[in-house]
Amino acid sequence: PSAEQKPEPAQEAPPVPACAPSAAAHTPFESGAARQGRILSVDDEYANLAALSNILTLAGYGVTSASSAAQAFLLLERAQPPYDLCILDAMMPGMSGYEACTRLRKRYSPLDLPVLILTARSRGEDLQAGFQAGANDFLEKPFDHTELICRINTLIQLKKSKDMLLERETAFLQAQIRPHFIFNALNTINSFCYTAPRRAAELLGALSVFLRNSFDFKSTVSVVPLEHELDLIRAYVDLEQARFGERVQVGYEIGPEARQYGVMPLSIQPLVENAIRHCIGGSRGRCAVRIRVACRDETLYAEVSDDGDGIPDEVIRQLAQGGPPARGVGLWNINQRLQSFFGASLRFDSPPEGGSRVGFAIPAQRMQDASSEKNNPPVISGG
Repeated sequence: PSAEQKPEPAQEAPPVPACAPSAAAHTPFESGAARQGRILSVDDEYANLAALSNILTLAGYGVTSASSAAQAFLLLERAQPPYDLCILDAMMPGMSGYEACTRLRKRYSPLDLPVLILTARSRGEDLQAGFQAGANDFLEKPFDHTELICRINTLIQLKKSKDMLLERETAFLQAQIRPHFIFNALNTINSFCYTAPRRAAELLGALSVFLRNSFDFKSTVSVVPLEHELDLIRAYVDLEQARFGERVQVGYEIGPEARQYGVMPLSIQPLVENAIRHCIGGSRGRCAVRIRVACRDETLYAEVSDDGDGIPDEVIRQLAQGGPPARGVGLWNINQRLQSFFGASLRFDSPPEGGSRVGFAIPAQRMQDASSEKNNPPVISGG
């Protein structure tokens, strides 16, 4: 061709591991910078994984490739941040894409983890089986690359819309740092100014930490060091104990192995606040709250228990059905974020003898910079 007709050089695809007869021997592998999102691709044929990885990487996606459903489940449990889309090959040995999708839907809704199934046949009964399994979309092989990217973009935007809604709800949860709580805290501090000025100064510090840590994150998908959330809890408890005195008793059981890990922001403190508020306003007019955090087998466990009147069955039922309770959004918001980012849910226990326990279990997220001053504000009080 002439100089005027000379084509532009093709964009070079990123390298992937050399093709091999066995996909399992070379998976999982990752490629791409995830500028547009993170995708989990599952296929027992290595050549298919490599080709799909090249296409998606060039489109700006970060891709993790797995050779079986079992391998994919492990990757999903440990993913941080979570994947935006899962692409499943319909026909795989051991567990088909349909079976894998059915199992995924037991933990992830179609909005929390969209699923695209690639199939070599698109008969009516195959499509029906896929949608019954919970797939969001289908694409028949061989597929057009442009159509694949368009379908992926649509599904990922669907998930991002859900994430944006959660962020707005969390912003609302932050805004629910109730004016009356701040007024009560300031009145309590003021009452100490003349009788115990040193204590008043400590409480001002606690209020500062509480406000700073409540707003010191940018999105619901962020993970903060456990100590960050504990500092927020201690500051809140310190203010409430100054106000209610011995009517509020709080104990901490924090496993030393758990302190190197992270949690979602505003995931434990609202549980503590909910327990104290309902116990103080309950029949006993006082409360004993216990906060437990431990890490076992790469799973972080958090639980808040109290000796109050228990959790109304209506609240538990509304949360189980996926809708917000009639009053307040704190528990519902935490539950929604747990489901969206970890496929987990809040656990409730309100025994007949009284009291309640609320907690959750999530994959342990190690904080590489957990010791940094930025992520670990000064501790206000013991615990």
